[in-house]
Amino acid sequence: MKNLIFIYKRDKPVPLIIIGYFLAGFAILGFPESVILSSLLAVASALVLLYHTGIEIDFNNKRYRVFTTLRFFKFGRWMTIPELKYVSVFRVNFLSTNTSRAGRTLTLKNEVLQVNIITKSKMRILLFETLNASKAFELAKEVAAAMSLKIWDASERGGGNWL
Repeated sequence: MKNLIFIYKRDKPVPLIIIGYFLAGFAILGFPESVILSSLLAVASALVLLYHTGIEIDFNNKRYRVFTTLRFFKFGRWMTIPELKYVSVFRVNFLSTNTSRAGRTLTLKNEVLQVNIITKSKMRILLFETLNASKAFELAKEVAAAMSLKIWDASERGGGNWL
């Protein structure tokens, strides 16, 4: 039996990436006379830019972990996968509302597709988020085949259906 391991690194927020590059710029250009401060900024920049989070699933050993990684080193505790019910693909709306001091409100809406595995106790384990429906369903089919599960498609409004 071949070794089936799924690894998904979540996207890093753009503001965090910008902060990492600013720190790197200040480390290189900003403080050439202060070696200690430049070194601290370089280390902070490296940590910000090399840091990732994600999920890793070992299908053969029926275990998973939510991990944090600093490039080559992964940190996270392995947990056994509880008894599973199905794989779900559904659309999620993220709303963000910001109000300025002048009282103006800005609301941003972001729709993504999430692929989850659902346990018998109704717990969701998030596997993947994407804007691309074909990628979401391709992954859902792979996971469903590896774990012998059905797929619940709730990607369209008005309910869902089994695939």
